Amino acid sequence: MKTGICQLCLETKPLIKNAHVLTEFLYDDLYNDKHKMTAFKFSKGQLKRNDNVQKGTRDDSLFCQKCDRFFGDQYENYARKFSIKGLKKGYEPKVKSYDWGVEIFNVDFQKYYRFLLLQLWRMSLSKLEG
Repeated sequence: MKTGICQLCLETKPLIKNAHVLTEFLYDDLYNDKHKMTAFKFSKGQLKRNDNVQKGTRDDSLFCQKCDRFFGDQYENYARKFSIKGLKKGYEPKVKSYDWGVEIFNVDFQKYYRFLLLQLWRMSLSKLEG
């Protein structure tokens, strides 16, 4: 492991190698049965399949193990319930429909919003281009 300054606790510690910049479950529904990501690109009027797609963006200069685990325990595990796979596993938010929209119950929006802000923050910390 590379030693550096953890972007959360700001201590010099071994940093996680190849940590995901974005939480993987946000895009894991794009994987096929063999855990390969398939992408398509439109080029010269044709849709072409591209099977050589990098799986996620990773950075080894973000967080130590303890801080990365904190994110997972506090926010990612909660937000995962709202992913497609989480909903398929039986989590059902209570929803009430109105003419003007919907009202959702039994969701800790503060926690979910923190998860979303965490994703933006992680992207802003990454030194990777693109």
